[in-house]
Amino acid sequence: VRCVQETGLIALVSTLAVLGLFVGLSYNEQESSRVIDESTFANIHEVRTQHFFLNLTVNFDTKTLSGSNTLTLQSQTRRLQQVILDAYHLEIKQVVDQNFNMLDYEHVTPTSDQKDLGQYLVIYLREPAKRGEIFNITIFYSTAKEQDTISWLEPEQTAGGKYPYLYSQCESILCRQVAPLQDTPAVKATYSAVIRTPKALRPFLSANETDSYEDEDFRYSSFRNDIPIPSYLFAIVAVSYTHLTLPTIYSVQISVVAVSLKKKN
Repeated sequence: VRCVQETGLIALVSTLAVLGLFVGLSYNEQESSRVIDESTFANIHEVRTQHFFLNLTVNFDTKTLSGSNTLTLQSQTRRLQQVILDAYHLEIKQVVDQNFNMLDYEHVTPTSDQKDLGQYLVIYLREPAKRGEIFNITIFYSTAKEQDTISWLEPEQTAGGKYPYLYSQCESILCRQVAPLQDTPAVKATYSAVIRTPKALRPFLSANETDSYEDEDFRYSSFRNDIPIPSYLFAIVAVSYTHLTLPTIYSVQISVVAVSLKKKN
């Protein structure tokens, strides 16, 4: 009888030890998922971006990008009630859900000790999203003329001297000035875009061009990147360029896009 009791006691202790290890691992797992990311205001432990779609117009007169960003998001919690995005030097005009219902939002300027991170956008969902639920949010906005991410060159600053030139630099956390999103290296997402530019200029993105057409005044270019990337790898250029095709080398045709800037005296 004593032997049976000791065996039962050992089994009970072993079971409790295993349960304790499991609870400890679960606790550590939850804690690690809530590690504070000091580069973003976004609630990335509650919701994650899967994809975003930019529909933007490049306006050299106002030196702005305007249009919308549609984010495909997945809830990481049991009851998601709000989405927080990084959004700096942006004019937010409207926010809608996937059924085109208007969503309430706040565009917040933080306290002075967080001013280096810019501003953030709090979007309130009409209905809480369950864990694993995928949904879309569209933000209509425009960028500010004065900001650090996009450079607008005048025609006289280029070698041709006829057309202006735009290029972006999103590293390290400056993509929040191009679009409202989860601007942190901790989040990787695919993206697509439709960019409207003056007809004489052509846009290039850090994505593959899938279509392009023109009307009397504008060029419309579509892009898609199916490789998940952090936001700082997003890039946009709008330029008048020269296309050079070099001779075939080892059965490989090489094409070069040459863009020249005017040299400083």
